Amino acid sequence: MVVSSGLQKYFDTSKKWKKDDTQAKLDAIASQIDPAFAASFDCFKTRILGIVEETPEANTMVLGELNELDENLKTSRRKHNLKKAVAIMDNVS
Repeated sequence: MVVSSGLQKYFDTSKKWKKDDTQAKLDAIASQIDPAFAASFDCFKTRILGIVEETPEANTMVLGELNELDENLKTSRRKHNLKKAVAIMDNVS
């Protein structure tokens, strides 16, 4: 996954970071990732943690981006589950 230019800029200019918060958020997101994309997410996770380790002040921005990604994953999963439910109901009827 590519890190957005805004996120990279924030990494370059921020002052505060807590690795444990970022690691916990990445772990929570990882549990929602489709197994087919797990390897790609592991690379993304390693890259994010490497960037914030080099720039510890990036925590606030990183957590904001990860919260947005987490919400997008949850929304996507809900839509997928609704489509699956509709398909099942159509086949049962």
